[in-house]
Amino acid sequence: MIRNAGSQASINFINSKTENKEIETFFIRENEITANKYPFNDSLIEACRQYVLGIGFEDRTYESLNKVISNPNISKIYAIKHILEEGRFNDIKHALSQSNKEIAVIDIHEIDKIDYSIKTIIDVSGLSKSMIFRLLIKAKKDINKIFILETDAKTLSPSVEN
Repeated sequence: MIRNAGSQASINFINSKTENKEIETFFIRENEITANKYPFNDSLIEACRQYVLGIGFEDRTYESLNKVISNPNISKIYAIKHILEEGRFNDIKHALSQSNKEIAVIDIHEIDKIDYSIKTIIDVSGLSKSMIFRLLIKAKKDINKIFILETDAKTLSPSVEN
């Protein structure tokens, strides 16, 4: 994931809600997170020991999982449940059940269970923006031990024509 470190943004929080304070504080106090973007390569994730993904409907998530699940260094996988169980949901669950990894299926409100002091891959391919924000907020004190994985879609839907 890459962000242009030279860009600036102004964020104004109008009618702020109590439950959003943690997110707002993160963006106000932290000026930027700089990340480098590289094509996927097994050596990039060699030091990682755990993997976080969303069990969802995205084809991209299933493809990402297949890239990572065979890595012998990954010993634990946190699979965040979505409300909808459609699309690649069953394929992802099947791949997880066939692995020899420790699998923890959690709801988004249980992300405090993730130990970010261990080098961790967060796969954002199938996560909503709000889920990504929540995960990064929880991981911010160990942000240098986090690798963000995103698998691009070959096509996006709906297309411009649709």
